[in-house]
Amino acid sequence: MCLLCTAADGANIIDGNLTNFATLTTGISLIGSGSAVSVKDSLQYYPAGNTVGFVVGSNATLLDVNILNNIQIRTYRNGTLVQTATFNSGAGLLKATALGVGTGKQILSFTTTSDFDEVQLFAASGFLGLLSSLDVYYAFEGPASCPLDCVNALVGADASGVTSGSEGGLLCVGVSNPNNAINADSTDAAQLNIVAVVLCSAYLQVALANTVNPTPGDVYAGFVVQQGAGLLDANVLGNITVTTYLGSNTTPVQTISGGSLLTASLLGGTRVQLGFKVTQPFDKIRISGGGLLSVA
Repeated sequence: MCLLCTAADGANIIDGNLTNFATLTTGISLIGSGSAVSVKDSLQYYPAGNTVGFVVGSNATLLDVNILNNIQIRTYRNGTLVQTATFNSGAGLLKATALGVGTGKQILSFTTTSDFDEVQLFAASGFLGLLSSLDVYYAFEGPASCPLDCVNALVGADASGVTSGSEGGLLCVGVSNPNNAINADSTDAAQLNIVAVVLCSAYLQVALANTVNPTPGDVYAGFVVQQGAGLLDANVLGNITVTTYLGSNTTPVQTISGGSLLTASLLGGTRVQLGFKVTQPFDKIRISGGGLLSVA
């Protein structure tokens, strides 16, 4: 029983746009009630030991301990409650970490002990007088060792260099500003500029500072790309290949292309994460393709 408790624009949580949000309004509620939003995957269960949670915000102010004490994250399996994580003044399962500086966004998460197919964010009645609403950007899950945004950019000390080139003839333009792909600025980009002719392709290859020895399925490797100012065209995607190499061997370790590449919309839905789960050690990763691309 909760008067004026609402969850507006819930679809924003799963639309692939990480900048928009749903809004939980706590209203006037009785003890034990509140507002909640759930994200459910009807196709698979997520394993115990993974971290699950939400990215939330309230203007540009971080949530304080009193507010966090009134938030729960719950997991479900086939509609049955599995776990409830609370903050408990920092002593509970629920952890809160700032996402960036001055953004007001926080990561609320906990490490699961049982598998699940649904995660719920619950704002309890104790919010009354503390905070009238809460913005919910998106839900996430991943290995407990995953970096906070689940993407470890290969920049700075993690990258030992970048090479680029083109193949297919004089009309192939190649790559502009290749070092932008490994500098610390995630807003600039290297450009793969290729005239659309037969057998013309350009590539950009990033060398890692250390060899990655993955447990199968535990490491995702790829690039963040953007085509002009719009969404990635399906025809362009079909001509993109991501390849891993090891040492001085010029034979690829793994090669994934076109529709086999895993994609995820990022940063307002225009940048796309392309790659795959690697199963073999590698220390170089390359993207190549036709069309007109920008590689972040």
